[in-house]
Amino acid sequence: MSAVRRHALFVVEPSAWDSVAHAHPVPEVRTWSKHGRPLICRRPLPSESGGIALGLPLPPTLGKQRLSFLFPADVLKPYEGSSHLSLHAACPALDDARREDLARILSIGRQYGLAPCVIGSLLWAGITGLPYLSDRSDIDLIWHVTPGRSDVIGLLETLRDQERTFSMPLDGEVIFPGDRAVQWRELLHALSAPRGADVMVKSLHSISLMPVSMLMAGPNEPLPS
Repeated sequence: MSAVRRHALFVVEPSAWDSVAHAHPVPEVRTWSKHGRPLICRRPLPSESGGIALGLPLPPTLGKQRLSFLFPADVLKPYEGSSHLSLHAACPALDDARREDLARILSIGRQYGLAPCVIGSLLWAGITGLPYLSDRSDIDLIWHVTPGRSDVIGLLETLRDQERTFSMPLDGEVIFPGDRAVQWRELLHALSAPRGADVMVKSLHSISLMPVSMLMAGPNEPLPS
């Protein structure tokens, strides 16, 4: 089984899925696993133990609920698809302006030697073909960086400057070694502060404040649960 981390995608064995979703009122939920559609890792609640916490975000047309599930690891397998933006930039639900935006984002990634991944509405629209995207949808990206090898400040400044010309808002996170994630604008603000600042760091099991200098110092071990 691949690493259990935020945004990781797993498919549930159909028999295990049927045992918990067979009575769900939404047909797409009942047949979710049969279509090979994944669930996404989420932060477990304090009361949840003995399994992997997963979520299923429904599109607006199906109520826009975020359904929560807990499954043992032995009924899960890694999703065989990819969340790389390059594979979702031609999603049929995108208009020409958004496709142009995504092409420019991919170009920014190449400029900095990084391959952004997509999360949120675009990811789920690409995976399922369901109507997740709307006129108000933003683009959620994750950028995996390694301090000392990645030009983090250059990337963030370029995103800030280019976003002004995009047809949609740009959201997402920068993920450091150890699965430490920071919202990209917050990170840019902290790095631009004269003496640095604390940032909110998210992992699969915790949320904490951390000096941005610690994140930029180099690889770290995962945050404790």
